[in-house]
Amino acid sequence: MKAQEFKNLRKHLGLERLTLARLFGYTGTDRNDVTRIKQYEGKKQVPLHMARYLWLLVEYRRITGKFPTFPDWGGYEYDHSPDPQHQETKDGADFY
Repeated sequence: MKAQEFKNLRKHLGLERLTLARLFGYTGTDRNDVTRIKQYEGKKQVPLHMARYLWLLVEYRRITGKFPTFPDWGGYEYDHSPDPQHQETKDGADFY
């Protein structure tokens, strides 16, 4: 997957970079997580595992009409909550 296709799919899903980062499971600061997504959108080729994960999100959304809900596994420590069900996203996307 090329960077432009990755970006186009994110936009097709109606997601801001931070929201996609949270779906991918990134739990850093907002700024760092947005930067991670920008990096994928700026590379010549997206790493295969990330391309596959984005494809799974697109297909899940196509089939169910929503994004997946991930369980809260105990034992992890974060500077802030790890996913949108615990943290407001800047774009206000409704996940659940």
